[in-house]
Amino acid sequence: MTSRRLAFVVSTIGLFVIGYLLWPPGRVYWFLLADVIGFTLTMMLLFSTATVIGAIVTSLADISLGLLAFSGAVAYLVGMWLIERTIAPSSPVYLLLYAGLLCCLLVGAAIGQARADHVAKTAS
Repeated sequence: MTSRRLAFVVSTIGLFVIGYLLWPPGRVYWFLLADVIGFTLTMMLLFSTATVIGAIVTSLADISLGLLAFSGAVAYLVGMWLIERTIAPSSPVYLLLYAGLLCCLLVGAAIGQARADHVAKTAS
């Protein structure tokens, strides 16, 4: 039971940090890239990056997708509460952006888990 709680705490903190690093509130470096290649391509790159990170997380860590999804929901709620309290954004679009990042992380995690299961099955 303790190891499951520890996995929950670690994955919640990890997903919170990943979300913060991918889209730091108030200091978004992706806009510099958007000026060069356009907003649509930049968003595609951002969400693709989140998906790849999700696949890497499940490839490296032995964590269930259910626990990762629950941890992600908690990290999302805490992050949105902190953004609302500290930055007070003028638009709620950040709610959708971080939800999209979380969804892409979880899709990537599912892909990584399926790949790891396939490799384990073919190896045995």
